[in-house]
Formats: sequence, structure tokens, C-alpha cells
Amino acid sequence: EHRAYVAHLPGAEATAFVLAEQLRQAGLRIDTDLLHRSLKAQLRDASKRSRIVIIVGEDEWDQHQRVTVKDLAQNRQVILPVGDLAPYLRQVL
Repeated sequence: EHRAYVAHLPGAEATAFVLAEQLRQAGLRIDTDLLHRSLKAQLRDASKRSRIVIIVGEDEWDQHQRVTVKDLAQNRQVILPVGDLAPYLRQVL
């Protein structure tokens, strides 16, 4: 079962929840943090659940509507506009 995990930096919780819901509506399986944990704790949780982590930061989001996508298995990351996110996830998951 392939899923991605939406993690967030402080201040971007609401944005992360909205993004996670949009991705679910696009047919993707998405986990997210509901416990208001630190990014480090979220990444630890994500590494147990999924290979792909989407990190939502307030600044990148507010300025460009972009997110960081980390592939934990390959230790690579890309920065994507939110509009490219669902197609990208369908490719890599």
C-alpha cells in the first residue's frame, strides 16, 4: 500500500491539513500529523509509514505555493508547485 505523508513546519499546520485533504480527494492515500509534533518527530513517524514525505513550510507556501517532496528511500528531494504534486505522487508511489 503506497501512501505519502504530509508534514509541516510550525505555522503551516492548517495549510498541511488542507493540502492533505486535496490530495485525498485526488485519490491519493495521505497520512498527516494530528498531534502538533515537531518536524523531526513527524519525519520519524513518516519514515515508518511511507517513502514520500511532503513538507509544507509557511514561507515557501505563502510566496510560491510550493512544497518540498522528500523520497526517504532514495534520499532525494525536489521542490514542486502544489499543482504538480498529485501527478508527481501518482508517478512515484
